[in-house]
Amino acid sequence: MQLFATLTELSRRVRKNREVQIVVFFSSANAVATLVGNRLLTQTVNPHVLGELTLLMNLALWLTLPTASGYAYVVRHWRVAREQRAGWGFTFAIGWGLVIQAGIAAIGVVVYWWLGLGVTFWGSALLLWLICVGQSTNQAFDSVQVA
Repeated sequence: MQLFATLTELSRRVRKNREVQIVVFFSSANAVATLVGNRLLTQTVNPHVLGELTLLMNLALWLTLPTASGYAYVVRHWRVAREQRAGWGFTFAIGWGLVIQAGIAAIGVVVYWWLGLGVTFWGSALLLWLICVGQSTNQAFDSVQVA
């Protein structure tokens, strides 16, 4: 009974609020596009290549985990740094954190290559490192926009 009341209230809010309608529409469109894209991708791409791509993306995710803690730090302290007019220093510190993260990613990519974990030639190693740097940068500076 509680679930029905919650769903009824939710549908009422969706009908009345234009912003909620837009969010629901684009979230639904994203879900459908993801399912269709996944279906097309699995039908057209060789399973071995697709598996290797998935492995590399997961390895990149593991190498960018240290930046995830930076996200929490930025969200927590950005407002305080801005109020104290220390935003540039804070941004500079984020940049140094990203340089350290890029070093961690480079070491990780070399270890993956040495162990033969999805990185079989230097081109894929460079690509994996660039993906790690891009994900880390997004994680670090996207939180500034949110804050």
